[in-house]
Amino acid sequence: MENLMTSKVLIALAAATATILPAPVQAGEGQQNMDQVVRQMRETAEKMRGQLPADQIAQMLRDADELERETKAGSFNAPAAPATRSAGVIAHMEQSHGAIFEWLMRTSTCAGYQWENWRRWNISTGQYIAERNEGCKKAFASYEQYFRAQVSGNGEIAKRHLAEYDRAAHQVVDAYPEN
Repeated sequence: MENLMTSKVLIALAAATATILPAPVQAGEGQQNMDQVVRQMRETAEKMRGQLPADQIAQMLRDADELERETKAGSFNAPAAPATRSAGVIAHMEQSHGAIFEWLMRTSTCAGYQWENWRRWNISTGQYIAERNEGCKKAFASYEQYFRAQVSGNGEIAKRHLAEYDRAAHQVVDAYPEN
C-alpha cells in the first residue's frame, strides 16, 4: 500500500512538473531546469511532511537524490530529436487545407457539391458549367471512395482515394478558378 501511495504521489508530482517546465526540458535538455525539478521535488517532500508517512517522504527525497545524480551524470543532456515532417497525403492536406479534407465543397468552383450528393447535383450557373460539373463529380467520387474505405478500415486504399480527390480537386479549381 505504501509503495502504491508513493507511486501515486510521484506520478502526480511528475505530471505537475511536466506541465510547468519549458519544452526543452521535456525534450531532455537543460541541466539547470532539471536541477529546478529536483529542488521542486525536495520542496514538495518538505511540504508533505505531516501529511504522508515518514517513509514516503524519505522515498521522495531518495527519488530527488537519484534524479540529481542522473542529472549530474548528463543523462538529460541528450539533444532533442529533430522534428520530423510527416509525409503522405494526409499530412499534405492538413498543411494545405487546415485538416479540412472536404475543402473543395467550400469553393465556388464546386458550390453545392458534397460527397453525399455528387451523383445527382449539377451546377447550373456560372461559366464552364459542363466542365466544372465533370471535374467536381470526379473529385467528389474519389472523396466518397476515400470515406467508404476509411470507414471499412482500409487505410491504405483510403489514402490513395484521398490523394486522387486532392489531385482532382486542385485540377478543377486550377482550371476553373473561383469568380
